[in-house]
Amino acid sequence: MNDANQEHYMNAQKHFERGLHDMELEIKVGSGHAVPAALEKQRGALTFMETMGVLIVGAIVLAAAAAGLYALFSSQSQSDELNLVSTVVTNVRDLRTTSGYGTPGTDLMQNMIKIGGIPRSVGIVGGVPVNSYNQPITLVVDATGNGWVLTDPGLPQDACNRIAKKMSVAKSVNSTSINGGAAVVGEVTPTAAATACNLAANSIAWSGL
Repeated sequence: MNDANQEHYMNAQKHFERGLHDMELEIKVGSGHAVPAALEKQRGALTFMETMGVLIVGAIVLAAAAAGLYALFSSQSQSDELNLVSTVVTNVRDLRTTSGYGTPGTDLMQNMIKIGGIPRSVGIVGGVPVNSYNQPITLVVDATGNGWVLTDPGLPQDACNRIAKKMSVAKSVNSTSINGGAAVVGEVTPTAAATACNLAANSIAWSGL
């Protein structure tokens, strides 16, 4: 091989080696840093979908928790209300004398408070007990002077249904009137309670001796 051919061969080899070196650099750069546009879009789409999935699941969990809390508080309020009403109708007999309860329309609640005739947990606002729904309850002497009338206002429909039915069969209760309707002597059936408790805020009045 003459000098010219040898020089040509060496130049060709150097060019080939330089090409291999450039290809290695491109491969390294591509594997370490560059991301194809299509793959980058797919990655962004997955991230968005994952985020939306987390948000949806979170919203469902929060809604379920809120519903559970509402049911819990609703049930507790109804239980507290039943305790309040049953305590009053049981203890009111301690105010009765041989001649009855006094003049018709007379407030009996103040004397009930004085003798400890209502649960300690019940709030007193302006000297008047308030129920579980922040409404004032009243207890007065009935029209005959020989009995009493307890009025419990501001009850949601579910509470009205439950409390009206349960208290109607209490030994101390003679009659039940819902939202000013006709007095029902004896048991208030579930159907009758559901029909009468048709307001957002219902009122129940019980009478007894």
